Order: sequence, then C-alpha cells, then structure tokens
Amino acid sequence: ATALAELFADPAWCAATDALRRLGPHTPPGDRIGAQVRAIVAWLTSVDADTATADDFAAIEAIDLRSGSAKHWGGKEALEEAKSALRTLREAYKAIKEWLAAPDDDLERRAARVTLGLRTLYDLASARYRRDKDERDALDFDDLERRARDLLVSNPAVRARWQAELRAVLVDEFQDTNADQRDIIYALTGLLDGEAGDGRSPELFVVGDGKQSIYRFRGADVSVFRQAADDIERQGGQSTSMQMSFRTHQTLVAWVNQVTEAIFARPGALRSYEFPFEPLNAYRDTAPLKRCVELHITGGGDSADERRAAEAQAIARRIKELCESDEPIVFDGADRNHRWRAPKPDDFAFLFQTSTVFEIYEQALREADIPFLTTAGRGYYGRKEVQDLIHLLRTLDDPADDLALVGVLRAPLFAIDDASIISLRLANPNGAIWDALQAGNNAAAADERSAALDFARVTLRDLHARRARVTVVELLRAALASTGYLATISGLPDGARRRVNVEKLLEAVRLAGSNGLSALSEYLEDLLRAEPREGEAPLEADGSVRLMTIHRSKGLEFPIVVLPDLTRTPNSRTDAWLARRDLGLALKLRDAANEWQPSIAYRLAMDEERRMEQAERERLLYVALTRARDYLILGGATGRMRGDNWFKRIAAALGWSGDADAPTAGSYGALEVFVY
Repeated sequence: ATALAELFADPAWCAATDALRRLGPHTPPGDRIGAQVRAIVAWLTSVDADTATADDFAAIEAIDLRSGSAKHWGGKEALEEAKSALRTLREAYKAIKEWLAAPDDDLERRAARVTLGLRTLYDLASARYRRDKDERDALDFDDLERRARDLLVSNPAVRARWQAELRAVLVDEFQDTNADQRDIIYALTGLLDGEAGDGRSPELFVVGDGKQSIYRFRGADVSVFRQAADDIERQGGQSTSMQMSFRTHQTLVAWVNQVTEAIFARPGALRSYEFPFEPLNAYRDTAPLKRCVELHITGGGDSADERRAAEAQAIARRIKELCESDEPIVFDGADRNHRWRAPKPDDFAFLFQTSTVFEIYEQALREADIPFLTTAGRGYYGRKEVQDLIHLLRTLDDPADDLALVGVLRAPLFAIDDASIISLRLANPNGAIWDALQAGNNAAAADERSAALDFARVTLRDLHARRARVTVVELLRAALASTGYLATISGLPDGARRRVNVEKLLEAVRLAGSNGLSALSEYLEDLLRAEPREGEAPLEADGSVRLMTIHRSKGLEFPIVVLPDLTRTPNSRTDAWLARRDLGLALKLRDAANEWQPSIAYRLAMDEERRMEQAERERLLYVALTRARDYLILGGATGRMRGDNWFKRIAAALGWSGDADAPTAGSYGALEVFVY
C-alpha cells in the first residue's frame, strides 16, 4: 500500500502521466508508440491506486520503446516527449514492482523458525557474555551507557539527586547522539518527567546541525535530534536557527546552497532520519573571483583505479599550476591588509569518502613534486612499513605464523624473492616455514639467494633468542640496526614519511608498556583487524597538501577543499540479516537452488537501510562542501558510471540531467568545468 501511494504521488510519475494525457488525443494512428500512449491513458482511468496488484500493471510491463516514427508525429520533439514519459512510468513501476508480488509463504515460515532459533542462540551468547563480565567484575562501554540510563529512568530519587547537583546542561553536537544518550540527558534535566523549565530542574541547552549527522556507524541517530527539538519546544523551550556562515564568502555559499537544496529535496514528507534543507547566509562579502568552484572531469581507463589515477593526476597538475600562478583565490585573514593572494600547498585539503584510495592521490602528488601530509584515516596501520614491523613482532612471538614470516622475508628487512620462499615451503611441506629456514633448507637457491636466506636465518634466530631479555622497543631497534631497514626505506619514494611512521610505531610500542611481546602482538593484531582511524605520523605540516577523510574533517575548515572521486558508488549491502527496532531480526535464506531469497521483513529492512544510507551520504556531501573557506575543486572520472554517486547528484542540481546531458568544458557562473 505504501509503495502504491508513493508511486502515484511521485512528481515524476505525475508529470509523465500528465504529458501522456495531453498527447493522447493527438497520437498518430498506426504508430506503435502512439498506440501505447493511448493504451496507457486508458489504463490510467481504470487502475485502482489503492488495491492494484502486479497483474494490474500489465500495460506498464508491455511498454516497448523500440518503435515510433518522427514523421508520423510531425517531428522528433513530440515523439521523444512520448517516449520519455513512457520510460518514466516503466522505470518508476520497476522500482516498486517487488512490493506488489505475492509473498512466498514457505520462505516466510522458514524465516520465522530460523529467527526463533537465532533468538535462542543470542540469548545464550548474551547470558554467557554477561556471566564472563560478572566474573571479571567488568563493564563494557554499552553497559556504562545503558545502566546509567536505566538507573536514571527507573529511579526518581536518583534523578532528583543528580538534578540537584546541576544548574544547566549543555550538549554540543547533539545530532550525533543516540536514544539512550538522549534519555540520560532528559532524566538529568526534567524532560523525562515533563518538568523542564519549572525553575527546579536544570536548564537544558543543546546545539546541533542535523545536516551534519554523519556518524550512524557509531550509533548516532539523527531522528533523535529531530524528536528532541520537538520535545523541547513542546515543554516551553525555544528553537533558534543559526544559518549564518562566518567561514565562507557569499559567492561560494550561494553555489553550495544551490547544490544542497536540490540534493536534500524530497517529493513528499520527510522521514524521521531525513533533515530539511536550510540555506546558509554568508557573513563575508562576495569574493572578487571570476570563479570559486572547479569541476575536473576525466575519462579513460578500464578499471576504477585507473580512472581515479587519471583524475588524481589532473588535479595534481591543477594544484601545481595554481601554486605557480599569481591568481588570488585565497583570502589571507592573517595578512595585515587582508588581501587575496595566490595559493600555497598548505592551503589545499583533499577530503575523501574513504581512505582506501589515499595512495592513488598520494602517488599523483608525489609525481607532481607536491609535498603532502596524510593527517587521518584508516591508513596508518595499513602502511607497508608499519605492517612490516608488526609482522616481525608476530613472527618473533610465534615462529609458526607462516603468513607473518612470509611478510617479514619479503619486506625490505630481508628482501627475499618469492622463488626462495617457495623453495622453503617445498623443503618442509608439512611443517612451518620457520623450521625450513632455520634448518638451512635452501640448497636449491642460487648463491646470492642463499646468502640472503642465511642472513635472514641468523638475524631472526638472534632476535628470537633475545625476545625475553629486552623490551619490545629494544628488540625492534635491534632489528632496524641489523637489517639497515631505515636506510632502505629512506631510499624509497616518500622515504621521509616512511621513517617518521616507523618512529611513531616505536613510540606507540614504548607507551604500551612492558606487557611482553605476546600481549603486544595480540594488541597490534586487534588494531589491524579493526583498521582504526589512526592518522599517519605527523611530518612537517607547513607547506604540505593535506589528505584526510570527510569524517575526520568535520569541524575543520580549509582555504581550498579538493573533493575527489565524486563518481564513487557506495558498495551494495549483501548482509544475510539486518536488525531494526521496528522489524526485529530480518533474514535472507537460501532456496532449493542455493540462491539467497529475502523475506518480506528483510526487504522492508533493506529498503529502509538504503534510504537511511542515502540520507547520510547526502549529509556527508554537505559536510564536505561546507569545509571550504574560499575555493572548491571537485573531481570525477566518468567512465562507466553506474548507480547513484555525488557527481550525478551535483550535475543534476546544476541542471545537467544525465549521461546524455553531461557537463561540458566552460564557465557557468561561479563554476568552471574542465574536461580531459
């Protein structure tokens, strides 16, 4: 019912049906497109928008756009309008078709049984986990938050005791809270009891911007913010909208408003996790710039990474060109005369949707001889030089860890070639590679290979023997000294950065204390698995282009923001289950052909998940665009674009409708488009 209501209320559907009704009386006889237009117009008068099933949409299913004569229609324009309207109806129906199909009763029964079984397993696991925590007299973070909430919500005396301690509660970044955190705040300030503002309860002051809620992966729920605003106003509070931007000048603010208004627009009522568009007002004057936004469009390359590399090279060249020019695009507030000046490398900040593509853009900057600093992201523990030393520690802790040992042997620590490593594996196929190495089973290796293996054997044996007598930091420094590792990586591209990353790891190991090699190896293994958002070691930041994720940039500002990889399409979720408060546990199950089939609950949950992810991605784009103080540089590689992406969204907001109507090189007000 919801799908039907949304379909028949969709503005695109309504515009298409209006066009067909207008064209219907004038369609040429004998023309197949004309016949379809008349059939659809007749169908529209008969279909019941409240009770239609999939069978009732046979006329829409039958739409075929492979015919039609412009001559019959008196010109191409009318024919194309008819085809476009028919195509719109067909695509709109396709998007909701699955909701009109009859449910698979057998699948639903199986899903119900499996859900009950999983609940039993969950209860057992949860009870075991609670028991283990009780035995250790320990709480995890969720316990601290939930138990604090339960204590305050269920115990009026505790609430009153803590309310008496407080005069006011201020919560910043409220858009990033969850329901439990909200309840704690309500309990402390009287909103839970409807006593807020009575003069006895503490005052409550919350600050937040729903358009910047981008931490759903941490449990943040923007609907909590919207509900809190309603609750506060209902109990006599005052809502104040702060739309003045002191960061960005009028020209750029106007451009960002134009784009984000279109991106946040919804045909119907907003869902609880969506936030309305609010235009920004600029405190700063209009900039004396011909343009303040650049869009760089590259093509070519068979793979996504090849296309990204081409885009990265184009942007790097542009940065170098701007830095070597005298074009005043940066406002220097620190200058006594408050002048506009040409940019320097440290005016630029790359903001990425994900840190997995950092290296592609780093390489382009390196080739352009532009200094850069990767300040944050899921990058540090994945850096090659860091992984080399983590693998070394794992090997010294557990020589039977073949994977870690192979990583150590192949690293610049020893630079053993693959053929020699394979010879070790073949020499001891049923045992550990360490045993083969220590036995000297390298007879098949050439002289130079044999010498390298001998060096690795002696060095690793000595380090392993010393592991219990020295600290882990001393062990690592001994390894660096004996292998010449720092000298080796210094000769590699970006050697200074690699050395500083190694020193950062040594400092982290030193600060971790003296719990022993085994405990440290386990700790580092956890870090590798979790891929924490850890920044690279700081090199000299002055004079360097900065690279970071958009999440890391929140709350920051930069003279020039580079937003690359606009054509990235988010990965589709393929989870076998989803959990939602309103739906419980929703499952996919395998059918007789071993294919995954979604239950109705799963389809509902996944539909909601996609909508929530889309809403958050729109807010993430808003955060990225509003980090710029003076200038924006956008980049996208357009080859083989599929699915929804920011490039399409921005282009559509600026008036380019699709692939056939892509931006072309030229000036468009504050925007300059470069096509390569």
